[in-house]
Amino acid sequence: MAEGLNGRNIPSIDVEGLYQQNIDYYKSISDKVPDIDVLRLYFGEDYRVADGIIIRQPTIQDVIDMGEKSFYATIAPFTTNTTAFRVQLWDLGIDWNDVSDFELFSLLLKTITPEQTRILFKDFDFSSFDLVAKMNENNEPVPILYSEKLGMEIDEDIYLKIRKYLCFMFGVTLENEFVKSKSLKKEIIAKARADEAKKLAESKGSSLVQMISFALNHPGFKYKKDELRNVGYVEFYDSIKRLQVYEATRALTQGSYSGFCDVSKVPKENFDFLRSVN
Repeated sequence: MAEGLNGRNIPSIDVEGLYQQNIDYYKSISDKVPDIDVLRLYFGEDYRVADGIIIRQPTIQDVIDMGEKSFYATIAPFTTNTTAFRVQLWDLGIDWNDVSDFELFSLLLKTITPEQTRILFKDFDFSSFDLVAKMNENNEPVPILYSEKLGMEIDEDIYLKIRKYLCFMFGVTLENEFVKSKSLKKEIIAKARADEAKKLAESKGSSLVQMISFALNHPGFKYKKDELRNVGYVEFYDSIKRLQVYEATRALTQGSYSGFCDVSKVPKENFDFLRSVN
């Protein structure tokens, strides 16, 4: 028997060759998780992940009511991976190379309450789930999350659907870095710790306020401040990125016409005002 991250005992799972398994795991995610319907997301429609699990999109007012720091702390367990949490895991005596994102998710769920997750999942209680083992069709133990309170389970596929959708919704890009060397692991942790300290020192308050201020002071933004309260997060964030694309494309176009810059090596799509913002 092996003890899970949240203290529950589960049958031992063979982790031989875990390094390569991690690489293969990330390569397979795109095949396991369906594509996102961006149009429905843009218009703020709910997304049904599975029976009983529906994601709603918060408005700017929802974030204001909750508080920006509390809001981002709430979405963090759903939009992260072991690489992003490697310093925290290391300080707990856990090597980020030796645990899966799913196991990390099971641990982080215990840090948030139903009151916090209501902004995304209404009354669904993620905190009631524990990491346990279930025998698959090959009679092998696989980790799942099970809630005795709700009488339901969340497997890795459901988790990946949630993560992919929320990462896209909030513009989160995840990176993965796995290593075998013990000395290199220590170097990576030291650098990551320094980077986190630098990021904290350079933090300039509310990132959402900066985006809102930019939008409201840009002549191309159509919403007034009070109107913005009811705008969905995705529509607002997309507007910010679209304004950036517009300004960059306009500057590039004007520079090419004036002859002040050489655009011969600039990709043609950079002149397209309608190119993807993602």
